[in-house]
This record gives sequence, C-alpha cells and structure tokens, in this order.
Amino acid sequence: CGETEEEHLDTVSLLEEVQFEQSFIFAYSLRDKTYAARHLNDDVPLDVKKRRLNELIDTFRKHQSLKFAEEVGRTHAAMVEGFSKRSKASKTGLDQPQLLARTCTGKKVVFTMPDEGIVDNGEWEGKYVAIKVDGYDHSTLRGQFLEVTTLVDFHSKHGAMSF
Repeated sequence: CGETEEEHLDTVSLLEEVQFEQSFIFAYSLRDKTYAARHLNDDVPLDVKKRRLNELIDTFRKHQSLKFAEEVGRTHAAMVEGFSKRSKASKTGLDQPQLLARTCTGKKVVFTMPDEGIVDNGEWEGKYVAIKVDGYDHSTLRGQFLEVTTLVDFHSKHGAMSF
C-alpha cells in the first residue's frame, strides 16, 4: 500500500543493523475485512513486491548464516522436541534417526540419536541434552549428542553461557 523504494531500503537497512536471528518475511497482500482492504490501494506491482521480498530474505539469511557460523564449536543445553521432520534414514543417509531440540537461546538443533539409552521418541521429548554444534543449514543448527543432562548439571560443567 504505497511503500516507496526509500521505505523499502529503510527496511533493508533495519535488517542490516539489527541482524535478526529469526524472522517471518512475506510479501504484502490485502486481507479481507481489514482497514487496509477497505481504505488503501495496493499499488505496488507484483514484480516489485517479489524483488523486494527477495532482497529482504537475502539480507536476513546473510546475517543469520554469519550468526550460525559463530555457533559452530559451541556446546548448548537443548530440550528435545521430538523427531526431526527429515528423520528417516532413507532421506538423511544416516543409520540412526535424528532428533530436533531447541537450545536455551531458542535455536533449532538437529542431532543423531545415540545407539544406546532411550529408545523411543516419547522418552526423548522434554529431556535436556548437551549438544556440540558442528554445522548448520539456512535455518537449523546441526550438532553432536554429548549426553542427557539437566540444566543444573549442564551449567555446572559448562558455565552459565554456552561456549
């Protein structure tokens, strides 16, 4: 609704400055039964919306990638949420299923389930694990399982911050 190129560049500049680690970026579109739908004209051409959207996503991903690169080698306490969506061995090429956990800093981390110990997903959910980050893709950290832990035990071994 009338976003100028200057306003768009201000948004790009904001992303450069703040360097968000998570973002939900979408092209503007009118929503029925809203003030904008009743009173504003959607006058930005679709090709301009697509270009601007791609610029915003590219800017976000550039900074997210730099932040994720800083995580490689760090150890985190993470709470297991369940199996990764891509857990099937046939998709990953791995023999063991992969679990998804969320670090204390809110980042998703995927790791391969260890051979021994807890055997089904229900037993993993809600458990804290120590994970050493060894890689990442555009939205998820990858890590190596170290041990099942508690927050108290993790912080007594690793300190209050991940490293």
